[in-house]
Amino acid sequence: MKNPLVSIVVPTYNRAGNITKTVDSILDQTYKNIELIIVDDGSTDNTQDVLKSYADRIQYIYQDNAGPSAARNKGIQEAQGEFIAFLDSDDLWKPEKIEKQVELLIKAGPEVPCCICNSTMDGYTAENKNSFEIANLVPPYQEGIWHNVFEVLLSRFILFNQAIMVRKEALNNAKGFDESLWLLEDHDLALSLALEGPWAYTCEPLVMWQHGSEHSLSESAKSKPVMHQQSRQKIYLNALERLSNNDDNLISKVKFYIRQFDFNIRVATWLEHPNALIKSLGKSCKPIIRLRDKLTRMRHPEMDVKPI
Repeated sequence: MKNPLVSIVVPTYNRAGNITKTVDSILDQTYKNIELIIVDDGSTDNTQDVLKSYADRIQYIYQDNAGPSAARNKGIQEAQGEFIAFLDSDDLWKPEKIEKQVELLIKAGPEVPCCICNSTMDGYTAENKNSFEIANLVPPYQEGIWHNVFEVLLSRFILFNQAIMVRKEALNNAKGFDESLWLLEDHDLALSLALEGPWAYTCEPLVMWQHGSEHSLSESAKSKPVMHQQSRQKIYLNALERLSNNDDNLISKVKFYIRQFDFNIRVATWLEHPNALIKSLGKSCKPIIRLRDKLTRMRHPEMDVKPI
């Protein structure tokens, strides 16, 4: 397996103005044994016309609007590659992204289901931190094998879709993206893949995430906190179901977060922002303070990694 085929799935919706930059960043990869599958999720602009210039260098699929999860799952279904990677239609890859992740996955061996890389996060914070820094991931090695992925991802998010490369077999075992989720479907899949085995990683930022795109789900989430918390709770309920015969300590942690999200949903329903009520109640509300303190203690388990 010196030169495995890599399938790259790009879901898109009304991104005619910037999708060519994304496509070019894929076709300019130093690793050439790739297939590029673009799933148009019912665009009403001229996305299809813009993509015609790429001819047979891409596989274009049009479907009625069903959401990004359904679009990615369609791409997975059509993919022929042993490895699969994803890129949103407004983000970019550095030229060596695919080559370096293929090398790491081959080196790590078949028991490692996927490989994640770091990402630059243009405009996400004033300090322009990368995705590992934002998620407080500080591994001691530049590259390695990450063993406690599930425990760490219970307590934080990391940019996933654009930065991951997955063995297709592991992706099928995880059953792809949950199409019922309104958002955070990537975090749901990350937790599922975390139970498939340890991950390979590299601290090198090989993804260039772009801030402020039109139709951004992250922007929509800010205006709909109740739905955001409901999605988070459903993700952890999914995780609990997957852990039915697994580690009791992890089960306890997942149940704690489910209770936390239930509380957040109730508060967000009242005030549209879960932190506002906590702040207004002050220190006199001892149960909330205890919940906050327990969450703080659980918040940042360190990565358990070994060099690759």
